[in-house]
This record gives sequence, C-alpha cells and structure tokens, in this order.
Amino acid sequence: MPTVVAAAEVQTLLSRALSDSPADATEFVYSESHEDLTRFGANAITQNVMKSSRQLSVRVQHQGREARVDVSEVDRETLARAIREAMEVAAVQAPDADMLPMLRDPQHYRPVEYPEPGEMGPEDRAEAVQYAIGTCREERARASGIASTTRTRTIVMNSLGIRAEGHEQHSEFSVTAEKDGGSGWAKSCTIRARDLDIEGVTHRALDKALKGRSARPLPPGDYPVVLESAAVGELMRMMPWMAFNALDYLQGQHFAIGKLGEKFFDERITIQDDVWEVPGLPFDYEGVAKQPTVFVQDGRFVGLAHDRHTASRMGVAPTGHGMPWPNTMGAWAINLSMKAGATPLREVISGLDRGLLVTQLHYLNIVDRMDLSITGMTRNGTFWVENGQIAYPVQNLRFTDSLTSLFSHVEALSCERELESAFWEGNILAPTLRLSKMHFSSPAGF
Repeated sequence: MPTVVAAAEVQTLLSRALSDSPADATEFVYSESHEDLTRFGANAITQNVMKSSRQLSVRVQHQGREARVDVSEVDRETLARAIREAMEVAAVQAPDADMLPMLRDPQHYRPVEYPEPGEMGPEDRAEAVQYAIGTCREERARASGIASTTRTRTIVMNSLGIRAEGHEQHSEFSVTAEKDGGSGWAKSCTIRARDLDIEGVTHRALDKALKGRSARPLPPGDYPVVLESAAVGELMRMMPWMAFNALDYLQGQHFAIGKLGEKFFDERITIQDDVWEVPGLPFDYEGVAKQPTVFVQDGRFVGLAHDRHTASRMGVAPTGHGMPWPNTMGAWAINLSMKAGATPLREVISGLDRGLLVTQLHYLNIVDRMDLSITGMTRNGTFWVENGQIAYPVQNLRFTDSLTSLFSHVEALSCERELESAFWEGNILAPTLRLSKMHFSSPAGF
C-alpha cells in the first residue's frame, strides 16, 4: 500500500527532484485518488472498502532523446531512482529529430469551481443501500449496485516552469433490480454526494424490473427508438475514440478527412468538451490550459481534440486534451456534453407512436471507424412503446449502426440532461433522444 504523503510534502518533494535532475528537461505527472465504495448484491452488502492509489509519471528529455518511467511511490529515493532509470532508457534511444520540447514558462489556468462535496461516509452509504434493498424486498425483488464517492488530485510540473494542480470529485449510486426474469437499472451521478437521488434511482430501477417480466422477442430490423440519457452517454463515449482525436485524422483513420466543417448530423446536435460545464481539470497532462472545444456545431463536424504534438503538425493551437507523453493514443476529450433540446423529457417519450424505449446500452465496439459504425446491446429495461406508453417488455437486442446515421435521425432532444460517468475518466452530460430509426441486427441472446 502506498505511503501516505501530505499534499504540501508532495509539492516539495517534486520541486526538489526537478532541481536535482541532470536531464535537460524533466516532467512529473502525479495523480492520486481516494475512493469510498460500497457494493451490494442479492439484497446484501457484499463489499465496503476505502481505496487510495497514486501514480507518478517521470519524463526526461536529454540530448535529443526522451523516455518515461512510471512509479507508484513518492519519496526522495524513488524519485531519484525513477529519474536515473528514465535517463538510462533515454540514453539507448536513437536521437529524435522531431522531439517536441516540453512546455515552457508558467501558464494561466482558469479555475474550475467545485461545490463542497458533502459527506457520504460508510453509514451514509449503508443507509442508501438499505433503502434500495428494503424497497426491492417489498416487491420480492433482488437489488444490487454500488454507492461510491471518488476524489482525485493531479499535479503537472516540469523543470521549465510549468506548475499545475487541480482536483476532481464525483459520486455515484446505481441500482439493478431483478424479479422473475425482469431487470431494471438506474443510476445517479453527481458532483456532490448529497445531490444523489437515492429514492428516484431505486424506484426507477424497480419499476422497470417489474415491467420487464415476460419479455417478448422482437425481430431484427429498423425501429424508431427513445434512448434514455445513459444510452446516449454510451454512444457519446465512443466519439473521443473514433471521431474527435486529431491523431486519427493525421494518420488517415478518420471519417471526416478533408471534410471539416461539413454537415454529418442533425442540426440539433452540438457536442463539446468544456470543463466549466462538465467539471474536470483546467489543464491537460502536458500542462496546457484547457480550452472549451466544440466538435459538432449544429450538425457540422467542426473541431478536433489536439495535444501539443498534433497541434504542431497541423499548425493550430493545442486544445488542452493531451495525455501523458509519450503515448500512441493522441488527445482525449473526457468532459463531453451534448446540447440540450427544447422538448420536456415526458414528451420525448410520449411522442413515440410505435417503437422501442432503451434504458441502457453496453458492450459497445467499433465496426468501422471510417463511417463511425459501432455495435452493442441493450440491457436492463428494453420496452415496446405504443401511443407513447409502454406496451410490453422485449428481449434484449444487438444493434449495429453508425453514429452519423443515429445522430442524423433525431426527432427530439430532452431539455433535461443527466450526468453520466465515463468508463475511463471524466464525465458526460447527455439528454434523452428520440430517433426515427435505429438498426437492430439480431437478438442479444439474454
């Protein structure tokens, strides 16, 4: 288990190590996280843990060569050893004529204001879980899920004057309810623990489980669909990977090469990355200040996420989406939002004459990145709707469709949006969508 080091002591240790480094330039990317987590399943708490972790990336540039070493301790001896090992790795590299020097001189970072997180200690999490379990037991249903709070701190420093420090926080409560073959799921993700909707999540999950019994098969085909915000968030999760990364564009693995500015989606679709809307760090892992970046504006594909390396190659300014360098992934947008629509949520659903209501999508994968084709499955609450009302549950389906097609068949976007936690890092703010067409290619088999 990592030794606990106070915040001020970390800064002091890193500053001293930078001064002592023999490299031409040295960079530290330090991150620490603390998670309080309660898991429950089959109407009982199964795990209650506190987990703390830290990671330090040490990068050196020396005599035209570059290398990085990662460690999980922060003390004088470990820092000195990591710098020494990075220097040894750099020494056996071939000189890199294209090596980009580290960012130089202090930068201005616009603060991201976080509210007080509020308390969600073990007793609070147990109380929330007990409410979910007790409510489901009243209907002879089984409840499972998680209650968690996570806090992170990140420091980026280099020997050329970069000093950046920021923190992030979020809380989650999710419930999966099951009864007689029916399952339902709901989740609340908030910046403050006290804002979690414990009762609403529990009742939405249970209601869908009760309505989900005796699901009927549905033949593959194209169907009108309402995608709840969690399902929309899953689709948006694929876009930094497939659509927004400037490195893919430079490598010729992008759907919009030579077509920046052209319309690919419905004019109501606007997607951006903005840490002052979806809170996150105000800087990236190279020390570049983050900029609000619009990727899709009124249906037109207008922007890419850049680190310093792709920005240099394309002759533009970096957007503040760089990951620890060197890497093969390029820039990553992790604080995405889709612009809200003008339709109240209840009307998005009631406006569906005949079609599917999808609670959750999972296990998404790329089919063809050149046309943004993906595949995945529905889960935990899929229903046939008639005249704006749930008629009966249907068995889960696999979909295979392109993001360009899905986001071009928009009939309505809700004015309400929900925060969805990203699988890798960050958060996504998404509305509920009604689409005139989504292609379901086969039964999911469960």
